[in-house]
Amino acid sequence: MKKMLSRLLPYLRKMLVLLEQNLAVKQSVSDNAINSLAPKVLTNEVDLSKIQPYLSSLKSALETPSINNIAITGSYGSGKSTILRTFQHHHREYEYLNVSLASFKDNKEDKNDFERKLEVSILQQMFYHVKPDKIPDSRFKRIVNLTTSKLLLHTAFFLLWLNSAIILFNFDYINKLNSESWSLWSSL
Repeated sequence: MKKMLSRLLPYLRKMLVLLEQNLAVKQSVSDNAINSLAPKVLTNEVDLSKIQPYLSSLKSALETPSINNIAITGSYGSGKSTILRTFQHHHREYEYLNVSLASFKDNKEDKNDFERKLEVSILQQMFYHVKPDKIPDSRFKRIVNLTTSKLLLHTAFFLLWLNSAIILFNFDYINKLNSESWSLWSSL
């Protein structure tokens, strides 16, 4: 038995060293892994418990009629958008409009021009979420994508109009029309 244990012990030591090395490599890979800073929707109970105070405060603020503005501040990657997306996911009873104010270039413009551009940016994003026929007098115009069926319909109506105009003028039908015989009362 001692001989067998003496032979087995070096083998077990080698296996233990190999396992430790493998674990160290896996640990260094996971330590060097890149964590995404993109906003997420949190569904894990542990993650939700960490941001629950913020979600509760946001819900309370939305239900208070006297509160008109809500600000969520924090540094880049601190979880502001994750909190908002998670709240939107768990509270579908509200209507949401996401407006982005991200600008990463250095603005050396005067304050009034910057505020005007900021207001225009917010209004454009709000208007682009509404169908154009709901705000026909808006000066914010957008490119309208025509579907194939609408394009064919417009083309057919234009060709019909063009043919009618050619027939009317080319065959001199316009001169054959007698406006003196046009009477509403004579047809009744």
